[in-house]
Amino acid sequence: MVARRLAAGLASVLLCGCSAKDPGEAAAAARPAEEAAEPEVDVAARLQLDRRRFPLTVWAAWVVQAEYFDKERINPREQFAEALRHLGLNTPEFFAAVAGDAATVTVADFRREFSLAGLTDLPSVADRLEEVLAFVQDSLRLDAEATHKVEYAAINGMLAPLDPHTILLTPEEHTDLGVKTRGQFGGIGAEIREDERRIRIVKVLPNSPAAAAGLKDGDLLLQIDKQSTVNLRSPDAQSLLRGPVDTKVSVKIQRGQETLTLTITRKIIRVDSVTASLLPGKIALLEISTFQENTGEQVRKALADLTPAGEALRGVVLDLRDNSGGLLTQAVEVVDALVAEGELVIVRSALGREAEDAAPAINLPANAAVVALINEDSASAAEIVSGGVKALGRGVVVGRPSFGKGTVQLLKPQNLYGRELALKMTIAEYQVAGDTKIQTVGVRPDLSIYPVELSDITAVANYFDTERFERRRESTQVAHLPSAKHEAAFAGKAAGDGPRLRYFAGRQGTPLPRPAEGPAAMADPEVQIARDVADALAGLRTASSAPPSSPR
Repeated sequence: MVARRLAAGLASVLLCGCSAKDPGEAAAAARPAEEAAEPEVDVAARLQLDRRRFPLTVWAAWVVQAEYFDKERINPREQFAEALRHLGLNTPEFFAAVAGDAATVTVADFRREFSLAGLTDLPSVADRLEEVLAFVQDSLRLDAEATHKVEYAAINGMLAPLDPHTILLTPEEHTDLGVKTRGQFGGIGAEIREDERRIRIVKVLPNSPAAAAGLKDGDLLLQIDKQSTVNLRSPDAQSLLRGPVDTKVSVKIQRGQETLTLTITRKIIRVDSVTASLLPGKIALLEISTFQENTGEQVRKALADLTPAGEALRGVVLDLRDNSGGLLTQAVEVVDALVAEGELVIVRSALGREAEDAAPAINLPANAAVVALINEDSASAAEIVSGGVKALGRGVVVGRPSFGKGTVQLLKPQNLYGRELALKMTIAEYQVAGDTKIQTVGVRPDLSIYPVELSDITAVANYFDTERFERRRESTQVAHLPSAKHEAAFAGKAAGDGPRLRYFAGRQGTPLPRPAEGPAAMADPEVQIARDVADALAGLRTASSAPPSSPR
């Protein structure tokens, strides 16, 4: 029932991983539609935000105090001190020293003492932070834009001790997250990357505005409108290329020895989250990059389209590597397409334990093999799918332990200063079938695979150890959940991983050659291994379901 109960709040329900500024995230359990809704509280009027000098700080503190799922983690003094520390990191002229019941703040040539007495909850922290922010703004004579940045830093400092995923999203980050979950935006239809201190066009999407204007793969972007791309970061270049539909952007490019200027009209760009191909042995490969609004529908369609005429798929590989999450409801839909019974996901919040049960209908033959391919960057919604496949006994997991983010975030939008911002706040924990924990543990593979590649030194190979990948997981994040404060009895380690396999990944810096025939994905050793596992499982299931031979 969880996904349906959450449907009313789908736009604000996210399950994302390490980077929220990652795409990554999940949801709060909303009231059932048939229940009478309580009158909506006018928070702005209640808090008199129009009379506050820093209303965003006041609003964020009030919302977190009222709705954060684990009140025991709220520590007003610690959070005030962390806000001061973040201000110091953001503003070179700012320095704060906390001693006893006072904080001495120095801004340029000005100094002032602020009392820590009376900091009993987050709204009281916001009141004191308003005084500090006003002191900073007045001392440095900050303009509006600089003041916004200072306030963002203070708010995220105040939130930092709670957990890594409760943060304030700036207008730019809020927009990017919307693009991730909706799967569409106004743009030119080209993939880019940083290259030689410039921006390189990696791929021009077919039938896109970029293709119509003559942009080609490999072109080097020299200028976007009047902005040079020298030392420009990819996210900044992406922001310049995106914009309202039917507006124009001018790009100056270098193609070989030729320099060209192209004018491109932005259009709606739709990005599919599922790329499907058929591997040898009638094994489907579904590469799921994120869980956006129609991912479940895309998965069902891909399974139908890849099924050979008059035959059936023998198995499916779900490639969830580097998938940082997305919408909870879509992760549930994907698992539901594969299993006929059992609990798909369990959400524990202030409302208690709620579970979503599988529907009997499935989109894959019951005897078809399922393999989930994961790595250390598979998080949140990707862990619901891979963990569900394993916990429900529907298939096996191949790869490396996943990121380990088992918390649920609610997106609270707010329009202040004429800007669309949002507070992303942890409000629950999710588990998979059997109340199996994900938080900090992750999904542990049935078959662990690690690469070995040749180095530039003759007869020397690079063996990738587990520590290299472990450093990227949730358990290494500052203030991660659970912690000693949150749940000391839980050690954060699951039973040992399954067998370990090392594979040859080629020479360092040189990709393996594409296969002469068949899908390009088969050049990826990890996809090959996952396909072989699916093929073997399908063979075992076929053999076990065959009628016994008659005695002779």
